[in-house]
Amino acid sequence: MKLPKNRTSADTLKEARANLNTLTRKIKTEYSSREAVAELETDIRAAMALDHTLIDIAEMLKELGLEIKPDTLGKLLHEFDAKSGIQKRRKNSRVVAPVSDRPVLASRPAASPVVASAPQAPVTSRTDGLDAEAHDKLLEDLDIPNPA
Repeated sequence: MKLPKNRTSADTLKEARANLNTLTRKIKTEYSSREAVAELETDIRAAMALDHTLIDIAEMLKELGLEIKPDTLGKLLHEFDAKSGIQKRRKNSRVVAPVSDRPVLASRPAASPVVASAPQAPVTSRTDGLDAEAHDKLLEDLDIPNPA
């Protein structure tokens, strides 16, 4: 007996389930530019740490068949930073203390505010705020000896 269109028999479902359960992981052989940069992110950042520019890296990748503009490469790296919560500090930018560490204004007339200083920890390195494990990984990724 033939089932109406868009209907499946229990036997077909059983056979489909058995076939699906025998599948193994499919090996990825092609990557989009975004996926390729994501896979190469650590290596790209290592090259940048060795003073290679995004232009240098984009040219090298183009020679290998991965055509990506330096601007696009930079934007993707910036996106990955934003997704992972990493915030890079621009050169010549000032460090802004978290709201909880900012000075508290005393209750005085607006014409002459008095600022009471809240205790602040000195900024000792660009890695302040990282937990010990993240700090050690960063040093390891950049091939910097850990002073600890």
